[in-house]
Amino acid sequence: SLSDAQSVVRQQLSETKQRLEASRKALGEYQSEHGILSLPKDNTTITREALQQLNKLLTEAQGERIVAEAAHRNAAGMTPDQLADTLPDPGLKGLRDELLGLKAQYAARLDTYGRNHPDMAVLRARMQSLHDQLRAAGLQAREQLKAAFEAAQAKERGLRANFERLSKQANVEDRGLVQLLILQRDVETNQEIYSNLLQEAKEADLNSGVFRWTSVKLVDRAVVPDAPSFPRTGRNLQFGLLFGLLAGILACLLIERLDTRIHTPEEVGALLQLPTFGVVPDFWRLVPHNGTGAPELTEAVPRDGNRELVTLMHPASVVSEAYRGIRTNLLFSSPGSPPKTILVTSSQAGEGKTVTVVNLAVSLALSGSRVLIVDADLRKPSCHRQMRVTRDPGLSSVLTGQCDLATAVVLSPFFANGNGKSHGTSAVYVLPAGASPPNPAELLGSGLMGDLLHAVKEQFDFVLIDSPPILPVTDSVVMATKADGVLLVVKGGEWGRDIVQRALGHLDAVHSRVLGVVLNCVDVTRGGSPYYYYRYYYGGYYGRSGAEPPGAAASHLKA
Repeated sequence: SLSDAQSVVRQQLSETKQRLEASRKALGEYQSEHGILSLPKDNTTITREALQQLNKLLTEAQGERIVAEAAHRNAAGMTPDQLADTLPDPGLKGLRDELLGLKAQYAARLDTYGRNHPDMAVLRARMQSLHDQLRAAGLQAREQLKAAFEAAQAKERGLRANFERLSKQANVEDRGLVQLLILQRDVETNQEIYSNLLQEAKEADLNSGVFRWTSVKLVDRAVVPDAPSFPRTGRNLQFGLLFGLLAGILACLLIERLDTRIHTPEEVGALLQLPTFGVVPDFWRLVPHNGTGAPELTEAVPRDGNRELVTLMHPASVVSEAYRGIRTNLLFSSPGSPPKTILVTSSQAGEGKTVTVVNLAVSLALSGSRVLIVDADLRKPSCHRQMRVTRDPGLSSVLTGQCDLATAVVLSPFFANGNGKSHGTSAVYVLPAGASPPNPAELLGSGLMGDLLHAVKEQFDFVLIDSPPILPVTDSVVMATKADGVLLVVKGGEWGRDIVQRALGHLDAVHSRVLGVVLNCVDVTRGGSPYYYYRYYYGGYYGRSGAEPPGAAASHLKA
């Protein structure tokens, strides 16, 4: 009856009012206790905004510190003349130019006046004075670079400490805001329920008065319809299909827009402004023809043998052809002559830089070149395992004076005959990493490393340097200035463009020459991949009879 409905509504209204007052009290007590009057705009606190600005400053300070460190370490091994050529110091250049002019004047007058002439003695004294001034100016320039490096370090440390402090403070504030939001939503929910019940109570009172004074009579008898008036199944199905199609298209476009990872050479050119030297597919499985025209999955590279050294063990595979393409692009990368010392690195670990180094070295050797692999990854070396040589002695042993270069450089057994000698001039030699030193960045940035690269550059056609990833450590950035060019390995579909651009920013900061990008481990088995057609083309081409069997290149070298 109407009276029963009114009683139920009034009882619920009373209970809801009590809950509303309790939630308001809890919200007020929490605001008073924590000193929070209301939620900030967009739920972003002042601390969070300051943290964002501090993070930007910290990133800039890291770049400044890297540039200052590289300049300081490079200047440590330079003569005053070299410093005058390198540093933008007009005083230093003026002293050097004046000294060179006096030397030329002295040489021109020597035959005429002789060494013992008083004017010649005056010139010698002046040259000695300028030489001492130039040396003093060079020392002062080094001290200034050292001071700039230490100031950059101190700035980075200070910003990092402030960043960590603000991060902790922001986390505490975020937890407080979350609890405040929960209490505020509880108040709003109870207020909405209370308002609805109050409206129902007023309507119940109104209906009670209407039925008290109004009589009811039957006008028309209700009739059951033949078909439901709602829902309209046919029209709803049409709208559902149309909405589903549009939602699917929008979802695909949104996913494509939000995906910032690098998948194709076109993205490399558009996002990084660099050429792509090669695309190495993740082609451990290939799709050849099964004889009926339909494709079927089989292994492109067998599971037995050295899967990483694919250019030597499986020369007829698709992956080997990709490395040969990288070799060709490298040989034609510079007009006149290709770079001889190439630093191979990546932005993060696990992108395949070491596999790229050993396979590119084998490809160059099989084309008739004498190649040296320098394992400069002194923290986690692996080239010695790939090329079947011992790790020690190696690069660290040479740089610390424990052995000479000739002792540390060894011939890979893949290119050696029964007597341990190479078959000819084309072969792959390895300078392994050696024992891990406590200061790898200092060793790699020393003048001894530059002298070593200059020495091996005269003995080999190509020198491939395997270095650590750029972002975790500074070893590669230090080494980049000593090589003729840098080859950046990017794992397809692994990292976003911001990670790769940060790595390139570190290389640009030290003015290194980036030759191009190797796009590694591209998934060609997915139907959406731009390289999906490789499965059919290479599957039919390399699956024919007469293709070179696995290990053919290695067998030919040992013959």
